[in-house]
Amino acid sequence: MGTSELDNIASMVRLAKTGDKEALSLLIEATQDRFYKFIFGVTGNKHIADDVCQESYLRALEHLDKLRDDSKFISWLYRTGKNAFLDHLKQRSNKNVSINDTDLNDARNLGSEAVDNIIYINQVLQSLGEEERMVLLAVDMEGNTYAEAAELLDITEEAVRMKLFRARKKFVENFETSKEHVSSIKWENENEFKKGI
Repeated sequence: MGTSELDNIASMVRLAKTGDKEALSLLIEATQDRFYKFIFGVTGNKHIADDVCQESYLRALEHLDKLRDDSKFISWLYRTGKNAFLDHLKQRSNKNVSINDTDLNDARNLGSEAVDNIIYINQVLQSLGEEERMVLLAVDMEGNTYAEAAELLDITEEAVRMKLFRARKKFVENFETSKEHVSSIKWENENEFKKGI
């Protein structure tokens, strides 16, 4: 995020704190796409992401007056989202929630290999721990620096480096395993189909 964009968001926050409903609406509009992509990447589930995003904005906006540095709204929102997701997991009591809710309707125009890759990536992301997934998404998907990711996730830069190293390593290993597993299933299904002919 560029300096002018952060300044613009800080201005919207200042106005929203005074009760300006238009500024509040513009603030949500300016941040929601990027924030939703991050939360969806963390949850891997559209419905859970919708709930977590809504809860995050409600919490953030309800306590907007407690934000001391208006330019830190994005970091604050991400931390709120992280906490809302962790609260969601606690409420579900089963921390191994199946998260294979990939909306392939949006992928109709993609080739089958691209759709397979989307499925593999979502499966692999969900196989990572929450912290590793959040760091991987914050740096590799969002394009944040280590310092920015540390601020967003409220951890140290060193923790970002360590978690990111582990997450990338696990991601690559799990991605290859996932592709091999799915390929073997496809091959078996094709053979079963051919036997039936």
